[in-house]
Amino acid sequence: MRPRIGISIGDVHGIGPEVVLRALSDRALCAQLEAVLYAPLAVVEYYQSQLKLPPLSYRALRSLDAQPSTSSGFTLVAMDFPNFDLTPGTSTEAATRCGVHSLSAMLKDLPLLDGMLTAPVAKHLVRPYIPEFQGHTEYIAKTFDRPTQPLMLMIAPAMRLALSTTHIPLNEVSASVTHTHVSNKLSLLDQSLRIDFGISRPRIAVLGLNPHAGESGTIGG
Repeated sequence: MRPRIGISIGDVHGIGPEVVLRALSDRALCAQLEAVLYAPLAVVEYYQSQLKLPPLSYRALRSLDAQPSTSSGFTLVAMDFPNFDLTPGTSTEAATRCGVHSLSAMLKDLPLLDGMLTAPVAKHLVRPYIPEFQGHTEYIAKTFDRPTQPLMLMIAPAMRLALSTTHIPLNEVSASVTHTHVSNKLSLLDQSLRIDFGISRPRIAVLGLNPHAGESGTIGG
């Protein structure tokens, strides 16, 4: 059975719609997974025309059901959202709210999904609607309602890179990197490498916050 991957459209005046729809126009990619895109139909049709994409193959639903799609295209959860003028490259309230609505709709369907992909949003524009929003990482973590912190991973064929801190001001980083904080992140990384990547004995290197390690106090602690 193909994995079912939810995709939020992001800020519809940003790069998200173009990147997502170009990817979903790849029939070979869609054959490997069931992509579920959360976006208004008008947004999909607009960018398909503007980008001069080949005809997109998808089934449009008002809400996602548990029945997997057997088609070779993607599934579009056509969100109800008031029509507005699409002007790529500009920041507007409607475009931001549409991206937030897409993310919220996808998160509600988590029990029906195997994974998810989020197109970018402008954090400072999301804050008026979700005051606690720091970024997708933290916001999604709160959805799971678990005591453990989230761990952001960057993945390449030969390397997995985990970040100790995410989405905080640079002048707060040093104080945030405590023994307990780093230990928790290492534990999460070790668990992920074993369970998600099948590595029985992970080898983990830790990059120093100060690459000189302070030089015994000569250039700091």
